Amino acid sequence: MKSVFYNKEKANEEKKDKVEVDVEFERRANYFKGLVNDKKFRKYILEEILDKEIQTNKDISGSIESMIIATPEEIKAMMIAKNSALITSQKIKNRITINF
Repeated sequence: MKSVFYNKEKANEEKKDKVEVDVEFERRANYFKGLVNDKKFRKYILEEILDKEIQTNKDISGSIESMIIATPEEIKAMMIAKNSALITSQKIKNRITINF
């Protein structure tokens, strides 16, 4: 059976741990607020996301399996879609780079 008695020492320890956790949470929140306002950090994150998207659109190895069973018209449509996504991603990255 579980003991339901109040343990003052354990309560004080838990209170101290809770304060430490709250201080750590506040410190992290302030750190991330600072990062959100930092334009260079945002540029870095956006460029990294766009670089991955550009690389995905350049690489057709993920589409090869679907291209094998596709008709020539479907392959053409997939290639046009990948190419337009690539061009769009590159244009967005260029605009971000210029504006920061």
